[in-house]
Amino acid sequence: MKNKLTDRMKDPFYASLLFQIEQMICQADDEAKSKGQILTDSQISRRLSKRERESEAEDRTFPRQMSARG
Repeated sequence: MKNKLTDRMKDPFYASLLFQIEQMICQADDEAKSKGQILTDSQISRRLSKRERESEAEDRTFPRQMSARG
């Protein structure tokens, strides 16, 4: 993989992926606004951090199983 972010963004795969992520963010923002909520960057950051901690706890609780193929 190329080292520079700008080089990676020239790759259609990464550009498409980022575009899809941005669309999801805009959709969530529009839904929040329609409900009278305004989401700030700090609120989003806190929620993402909380979800990351929860997923790490889930990983510790449920060990990953090996596939039959090894």
